[in-house]
Amino acid sequence: MALKKYYTLEQLDSAKRRLEELPDLKKQRMTGDEMLKELKAQLVKLASDKGYEAADIKSVLDSVGIKIGLKPIKEIIYAKNLAKKCHTAEKKCKHHVT
Repeated sequence: MALKKYYTLEQLDSAKRRLEELPDLKKQRMTGDEMLKELKAQLVKLASDKGYEAADIKSVLDSVGIKIGLKPIKEIIYAKNLAKKCHTAEKKCKHHVT
């Protein structure tokens, strides 16, 4: 036979107070896509102005605990070049980056 565990009203009130005090994590957490969106201008500048490649940028992000794949980084830093190529040869362009 299972042993029943009972809780007091004081424990219930204490649990409610503690749960109410928890911070809103939505303001503190970001998805990978949100992180890339926030870093986009800096990533493009690193690639275009300072000569960094996607693998270099990924390595730095990895070192600070941000695990984002190489492909999304490449899509961001090369989007300008792809857009330019698409504009000059619209009908032949297979890449559409927004």
